[in-house]
Amino acid sequence: MNQSQCHLIRSVQVMVNQKDREATWDAVEIYFNCISLCDLNDRDCTISCTRQLRDAS
Repeated sequence: MNQSQCHLIRSVQVMVNQKDREATWDAVEIYFNCISLCDLNDRDCTISCTRQLRDAS
């Protein structure tokens, strides 16, 4: 990627409406609540939380 492409990518702004932003933060909050209930060694639990977050978006 050359310098002008990098500049172009950095200058693009993503417009997100309030409703989408709230839904994203709600999904993140649900993810952190889920992950905090998992045992650190329970890979299935953490994978389940990650899937829930991914499916919400």
